[in-house]
Amino acid sequence: MRILKAGRGVRRGRARGYDIELIDKVCKLVSLPVIASSGAGRPEHFEELFEKTTSQAALASGIFHRKQVAIEAVKAHLDKTKHPVRRIVQ
Repeated sequence: MRILKAGRGVRRGRARGYDIELIDKVCKLVSLPVIASSGAGRPEHFEELFEKTTSQAALASGIFHRKQVAIEAVKAHLDKTKHPVRRIVQ
């Protein structure tokens, strides 16, 4: 497994959305699954990522730690917009 970090810090912590252009380029260049990271500030940012790139997953932490958005709100939005999400069975 290889980890590629591209554009680190460009949008990090700004909650303005993922760098769609950069992530899309990386997805097209590599044959490995891409996990997008940094930039999410609202549920719509995840939707945009999955609609405009072939990223396999999205990572976010700041918006959850700062309690800007609940994890379930993001999952509900993605579910509503027909993007698969992993559910925890209790």
